[in-house]
Amino acid sequence: MQEGQEDLDINEEELTADELQAFKRAVASGRLNNMVQIWTPWWNLPEAGTVQLSASGTHRVSVQDQESGTASGSNLPA
Repeated sequence: MQEGQEDLDINEEELTADELQAFKRAVASGRLNNMVQIWTPWWNLPEAGTVQLSASGTHRVSVQDQESGTASGSNLPA
């Protein structure tokens, strides 16, 4: 994959036979393991087991600032 093409979706049909074989070899050998980020579903996170309700009984949602990484409480209706 060339520089700057990390987010491209490529279908099998778009690959040549040699490229497809090289890809399959890379998958089988594990060479792609460090290129794929392991995804953990939010419901498997420890925080998902804790439900916090506000004083009015609505779900308490923590809104996280993308830049600072800090969370602030927000009461949004369920």
